[in-house]
Amino acid sequence: MSVTEGDAGDPFAEDSQQAEAADGSTRPVAALRPLFQLELQPPARPVAPGGRSSVHLRIRNEGDAPARYRLSLEGIPPHWAIFEPLTPSVAPGARSEQLILLHPERHPDYPPGEYALILRVEPVHAPQAARELEFPLQLLPGSGFGMALAQGAGSVQLLLHNHGNAPLPLQLGALAPADVAAPGLPAGQLTLAAGEQRSLPLRLRAGNRPLLGRRRTLEFTIEAHSLDDAGFVLALPVRLPVLPLLDWRLLLLLLVMAGVLLTALYRSLTVTPVIHDFSSNTSSLTRGETLELAWQVQDALLLQLIVNGALIDLPAAGDQGGYSLATGDLEGDLALELLAHHGDRSVSQTLGVRLHDPLVIEAFNATPPTLLRHVRQTLTLDWRVTGAQQLRIDGLPAPDGEVADPGAGSGTLAGTVLPLDDALTLTLVAVDGQGTVVERSLTLPALPATCTVGDASLTLYAEPQADASTLATLAAGSQVEVDGRAADGAWLRLQTDAPVAWGRLAGLDCPDFAPDDLRMLPPGRG
Repeated sequence: MSVTEGDAGDPFAEDSQQAEAADGSTRPVAALRPLFQLELQPPARPVAPGGRSSVHLRIRNEGDAPARYRLSLEGIPPHWAIFEPLTPSVAPGARSEQLILLHPERHPDYPPGEYALILRVEPVHAPQAARELEFPLQLLPGSGFGMALAQGAGSVQLLLHNHGNAPLPLQLGALAPADVAAPGLPAGQLTLAAGEQRSLPLRLRAGNRPLLGRRRTLEFTIEAHSLDDAGFVLALPVRLPVLPLLDWRLLLLLLVMAGVLLTALYRSLTVTPVIHDFSSNTSSLTRGETLELAWQVQDALLLQLIVNGALIDLPAAGDQGGYSLATGDLEGDLALELLAHHGDRSVSQTLGVRLHDPLVIEAFNATPPTLLRHVRQTLTLDWRVTGAQQLRIDGLPAPDGEVADPGAGSGTLAGTVLPLDDALTLTLVAVDGQGTVVERSLTLPALPATCTVGDASLTLYAEPQADASTLATLAAGSQVEVDGRAADGAWLRLQTDAPVAWGRLAGLDCPDFAPDDLRMLPPGRG
């Protein structure tokens, strides 16, 4: 199936009309032809999540000059489609073949069904002649299922997750030996919504535990049967440790512990602790991150940590240990001291760590919020940033993008811009002392610059001069878009059905801008 758009319904394919001259005579005005024709071949078949399809677009330039076309696609998330938004230049009478790749992602937020897509084709030099073609994309159901176990001592949590974009009906069951009580599972059908995660507690109990003996392991299996068209079966093994009530090795363990206690008591009377190492995973970090500390000590019965004067008792963890220090509520650089105690004897070791403020762009604004195309105008930017050592603004002409004092935290910058496209995108780039980069973009729409014909009708000329050939006449009070001026400032170029049309500035009223701020164009097409 293909979608074609040609002369039918084309607002630019009109019959020839007669233009009335000022002296009452008439002159023939040639009929305006369509600027371009479209032919589109939509996806041939439905596509599954994670699959690929394509759309073929053919553009034929029906105008008299080379043209480029801007493409946009609506109706699906932008990252589902891969295509070039701006075509190469197409010669008069030539065709441009464009390929749009569609790749719907696997995600439960996008249910199966028909998505209405709208493809917009807009000539860069004549955006008012844009065309839109609508076609459907049929998204199929996509399935995906995961099952895992969170196992503790004698208990199990069954974790279920539906990765698909449609409800998933399940039947759960268990295969267990005779000396293991079967876990409690839902008896009937269990349905998981698209993207749903669910946890089921399973209570397991082994048979009679022996009084003496060795540790043993009981095994059973949990099965999940899908009740949809996929019909898969997923099995997970579970291992349950079973310990005897009494262990003959317990007496030996008690004797060993008694010997250790006696040895420790003897050593506590004569030993001085030693700190072999006290270090951190980094010498500087951003406030709010976690600092990992590690140490290696000898003969310490008690360890303490002092952080900027605050004392923290550390758990006894043998000769080697570590501690995770949260820095969100700490101020300034960190002064750390590790204390090792053995009775009335103690030693210490210090460590310093730099603490930086996090890099945050709090605000980035522009005045005015909208611009005028083809008009030179002053743009003022203001921002508020914390933790930055370098700032720049991409999208402004150099050297306006360089920020003089990034450490001030806030500032303003004014510059002159001349937008030529539908929008101007500026990006504030902030870099901290560790090389971390944070960006924030600001897109300012660029509206057409328009003027209004005065009390008398306005004659359009092919060149900015009085002896040039006349093209047409605009009625008094008509509003027209302008995109440039002649070098002498007495003529403005107008955006009309004609490829190039000039009108006298004296016959136009432009209240929103100064005509001298328009870009200067050479005669003809500019």
